[in-house]
Amino acid sequence: MPDSFVLIQEYGYFFLFLIVLSGVLGFPVPDEGVLFFAGVLIAKGLMSFVPALVVSVGAVMLGSFVNYRVASLCGVWKMARWGRRIGFPVHRWKRSVRIMRRYGIWAVPVSYFIPGVRMGVSYGAGLLRLPAREYTISAFVGVVAWVGLYLWLGSLVA
Repeated sequence: MPDSFVLIQEYGYFFLFLIVLSGVLGFPVPDEGVLFFAGVLIAKGLMSFVPALVVSVGAVMLGSFVNYRVASLCGVWKMARWGRRIGFPVHRWKRSVRIMRRYGIWAVPVSYFIPGVRMGVSYGAGLLRLPAREYTISAFVGVVAWVGLYLWLGSLVA
């Protein structure tokens, strides 16, 4: 994934937004690594913390809300039929729905710290048709904590 790191270093916040958004939407991007690298750039003075945080949080929120809306609009039957085409086969969304039923809205902020689960919980919340406002608020709490943590850790290393 060095190409992503080069793009972020060369073009800054715009590519940080695009790469983080791509990862949340399900493309094979190491989100944690990208955020960590952005933290390194912050420590070296090539990026600033607040703009990197705002851009990254915006990208994750946009991607998470897209996943949530796709699932809420498609519903269970369309997700069962078409989910595997977007990298979300039946066994994954069933697990996400189980997690959401078991832990409720608290699963959303915690899921951002578990790779592979964050995208699924967004779909699970959409399939269960959680109110958008509740989902957005709980996602925002988790996203700010998750993004802030990785930016901070990256800035400590450099």
